[in-house]
Amino acid sequence: MEKTAVALKICEHFKGKVQATAFTGKAASIFNGPTLHTLFGWSHNAHSRASADIRPDSDQVRQFAVDHEGIVLFVFEEIFNISPAYLEIIDNFLTAAFNPKRKKNSLGEVPKFGGKKILVLGD
Repeated sequence: MEKTAVALKICEHFKGKVQATAFTGKAASIFNGPTLHTLFGWSHNAHSRASADIRPDSDQVRQFAVDHEGIVLFVFEEIFNISPAYLEIIDNFLTAAFNPKRKKNSLGEVPKFGGKKILVLGD
């Protein structure tokens, strides 16, 4: 079974609790999801300054938290198109949205990606 078919089955299993996204519209459309930029409300150039704008009390972060409150799994297709710097911004954004007080886990660490489960896919 190919990677996309497996990912679609996983999304089906988590129906209503999963948000799939991809860097390009073509890949995102396979999952009937938004592009990465649309999901986070960024323009294509905004990521370069996005980390400075990520605050738990910002309207954008609060609205994202409300809109995605029931999501337990985020699926990122085309992971190799997403730079490590982008992943750090996504981590900071999800943490601001879902763990704004930066509570630590039993290991004494702030959970990555706001404590949400992340599935990354790539060729």
